[in-house]
Amino acid sequence: MYKDSKLPSSTNKCYKKIFIYSSGLSLEGRAKKLSMKEYGISEWLEALNSINTWLDKEDASASLDSMIEYTACATEVLANSGIIKLKSIVEDFLKNYGFENKLDSL
Repeated sequence: MYKDSKLPSSTNKCYKKIFIYSSGLSLEGRAKKLSMKEYGISEWLEALNSINTWLDKEDASASLDSMIEYTACATEVLANSGIIKLKSIVEDFLKNYGFENKLDSL
């Protein structure tokens, strides 16, 4: 994924979001109310995989962009919750709030 994001022909901006959010930074246009904790790329990939697993169990799917935004939101809201692992934050968020932007499978 990282190598693909560096290709001049890559048009997928989702990669850049992950790298920016994983550094605890905000993107232009995103209303950032709370500070985001820094998490490594591997933790972000693990969290995104957790979302994908949860969506599979729900017989649903979602765009990569919406999963990234979901993870960023969970990170902002639960940054000071005491939960250390990003995967655990996302799984807790899924358990309590579900995933609003899921697409039901046909």
